[in-house]
Amino acid sequence: MESLELVLPDDVPEYKPENSKKPAEVKTEKKAEANEISRINSSQPVYHLLILDRVSCPNSDIGSDSILTVYKYKHGANGYLIAIYKSPKDGPVFAQLPKGSRIMVNFVTTRKSTMKEYINSGAFKQLVIKRAIIQEMLKVLDTDF
Repeated sequence: MESLELVLPDDVPEYKPENSKKPAEVKTEKKAEANEISRINSSQPVYHLLILDRVSCPNSDIGSDSILTVYKYKHGANGYLIAIYKSPKDGPVFAQLPKGSRIMVNFVTTRKSTMKEYINSGAFKQLVIKRAIIQEMLKVLDTDF
């Protein structure tokens, strides 16, 4: 299975042209770089949903001093790993994974509600079919962490 990356409308700034007949402004490299920096240095915590296929790397796990892991589920000895974690306000922190780890889903957002919408989506329910796991994940997202 290939990695899946989603960008939801809430995570992308809207483009509203002043005059619809004018062509859209082309971003210069300097403007794009400034936009990228402001997006990375978020003033809000960043929430992550990670699903790893551990067949080629059974020891794959998640954990770090700079992230707060609030949910983790490992399926079997070398199945898959599902984790929800939060990185601090001063910028997203991505988990360090062992060589051979295969990312199936890496979903990142600043809003818990966006993550809940994704977990409730049909696309996610095709990957995670156990209803109990989905309910546990939604319950964790309802807490204040």
